[in-house]
Amino acid sequence: MSDQTKDFNEDFTEKYSASDLEIVDALILMALEDDKDSSKGNWESSLSREKHDALNYTYHISLNKIDDEDDMVELSFYTGVDVGCELVDYSLGGLSLADKPNMQRVLVDLKLDWSRIRSNVDPKIAQYMLDGSKADILEIYSKQGYDNYVTGGGTSKTNSHYKDKFDNYHNRGLFWTCVYEEQEFDRNIC
Repeated sequence: MSDQTKDFNEDFTEKYSASDLEIVDALILMALEDDKDSSKGNWESSLSREKHDALNYTYHISLNKIDDEDDMVELSFYTGVDVGCELVDYSLGGLSLADKPNMQRVLVDLKLDWSRIRSNVDPKIAQYMLDGSKADILEIYSKQGYDNYVTGGGTSKTNSHYKDKFDNYHNRGLFWTCVYEEQEFDRNIC
């Protein structure tokens, strides 16, 4: 869960209730998956979509409390290659993320996972293997992220394909952990 989503959940629960948050979460999910307006409980949603290019969109969702027309919550979700779907902005009775930087978790490095190294594998050789294979492994992660985005989360065929590629390294005793870094991004760049 991203920091923006945590902030929204806390702000929303503080103003409304946890049960309203469950309803709103379901409406948001329906809007993003079905790409249409809907209603549930005492909330209704309306959706508009801004297309940046073939694979990048911003979804703007307005949520209104049915019994109070002045009570509106607005959210913006960015979907893109290697990003997935992230909440990038929200407005909730004056509370907004607009002034906060847009942060994204980016895979930057791989480190040898010493806890999973087999006893018959020399640690120096494992480190050399990782150093020599790092670019290929990072490329596999990049392609998997792209395929998962295009297919909406991956299919059994694509997941099996990438699992086989990673297993080729694991079978040789090479295990790693991914190192991520939070980087600021401009959501208006296509």
